Amino acid sequence: RLWNLMRTQQDFFSSATVTLSSPPDKRPATILPDVKAANILMNCYAKLGDLDSAMDLLGQMNSSDGGADVPRMEPNLVTYNTLLDACQKAGDLDAAMDVYGGLVN
Repeated sequence: RLWNLMRTQQDFFSSATVTLSSPPDKRPATILPDVKAANILMNCYAKLGDLDSAMDLLGQMNSSDGGADVPRMEPNLVTYNTLLDACQKAGDLDAAMDVYGGLVN
């Protein structure tokens, strides 16, 4: 619920091109989630056994323009490990093998 509250705030996700290295007067007063924040959210989905939401989050991370929850970012090894954990908790071996196949390739 907290994540939904935060992301519905006006300008929560500003342009992903604005970073902390941008001049202070060019930085909007918003929170830009990074891969760590996305991994935390995915871990919540994994603990709930919500594989569909975890897979959707990975899709948003990989999409060219981001998604409703996160901007475009590069998933890391923790992301894929957490997604495999979500597959295990959901009892979906086929999805786990698909994720693993995508990780290996």
